[in-house]
Amino acid sequence: MSDIDFTPTATGAGLVAFLDYAIQKGYLKTATGQAMKTAVKEVLSATEGADGWETVDLTSLDEDDVLRRFETLRAMKFSSGSLSTYKGRYSRAAAMFEEFRASPATWRPSVKQRSRSKGNGASTSAAPESSKTDSGAPSTPAPPPGPSAPHPGHGSAIITYPFPLRQGVLASVELPPDLTRREARRLAAFIEALAIEDEVAEPVSLPPEPPDDPRD
Repeated sequence: MSDIDFTPTATGAGLVAFLDYAIQKGYLKTATGQAMKTAVKEVLSATEGADGWETVDLTSLDEDDVLRRFETLRAMKFSSGSLSTYKGRYSRAAAMFEEFRASPATWRPSVKQRSRSKGNGASTSAAPESSKTDSGAPSTPAPPPGPSAPHPGHGSAIITYPFPLRQGVLASVELPPDLTRREARRLAAFIEALAIEDEVAEPVSLPPEPPDDPRD
């Protein structure tokens, strides 16, 4: 199946077929694509019915309205964290599908730096760290700085907390000093919903060389 030949309809079934296509072509890791497919089926079957979600015209739907209704209809079935995860995965899948249908032959999944705000002024961002000095020599990693002073200009005090996300990447999270446990759980679920890659490739170990033959 070539990129040009694959032209799914703008339906629930078409969206699921697109995710299968993205997995098959290597644009999505299997775990990520399957998680998105589950979210699409959960959201659309809840809002459009078990018998009608596959044929519903996605271009006629208001995504915000769909997600609000999904949250209401499944409030007793899923936790708030799970609801946020499903909504985030559905939104990403729908956005990729729309981009693909606009240009199937040239579509590639976009990778963007994210910086999004959450309630009470909380936001997350990530920026690369420099691993070398100006002379080009590797520098000794400095310990993460402590929380910064509150930002002026906010309705309430906001503190920036640094977080070493991975090698070479230092993320920062801006939070109010009176963050509650419920807000922390919602924020954690929101960040989890942003994740794309769920799998990490393990390095391949080469087999040891055979011992020298004493007869040589």
